[in-house]
Amino acid sequence: TANFNINLTEFLSIQSSFSFVRFSSDIESKDYNYDSDGLETSSSSNTVNMNLSVMNIGASAVIYFAGFEEKTVRPFIFGGIELQIGSAEEKRETDNSSLPTYKDEENYDEYAGDLLSPFILKLGFGTEYFFNSSLSLIGKIQFNYNSLTAELERESFYLKNGTTYVPTDKQTINTKRIMK
Repeated sequence: TANFNINLTEFLSIQSSFSFVRFSSDIESKDYNYDSDGLETSSSSNTVNMNLSVMNIGASAVIYFAGFEEKTVRPFIFGGIELQIGSAEEKRETDNSSLPTYKDEENYDEYAGDLLSPFILKLGFGTEYFFNSSLSLIGKIQFNYNSLTAELERESFYLKNGTTYVPTDKQTINTKRIMK
């Protein structure tokens, strides 16, 4: 995270922030099917590669309390907004050579991107301790409020007669979240 601070007056400053995080994971699974006698009839393996990226851009107004002119310790309150921009990319590899051929269609990348991209209002308070005029340490408590909505649509298809995909299942998952 990078923070930039511009002092407008002795008691008021504007702070901007920027951060970027990228996360990647691989998940491997293997499924087995058994008949009523407990003998394995088929198996399939799946590999899912997930890449998530999140970037935050924010701005806050910081108001320092009067009466702390010695500039060693200065308590403050702040409020601001932050925009979080997220994206997701999912890649699946399936080996189900002993199972009937099927495929899934879903908008997971869009769904995860919506979940990762809220608009955030923030309020808080803290204290800044100055070691000298160029170096300080900030401790703060921040309260965030955000809400978001995302919709995941997933449809499964089964290959019938080796030529035509037939829909077998359709799901819609609506996610609404408010964080305080």
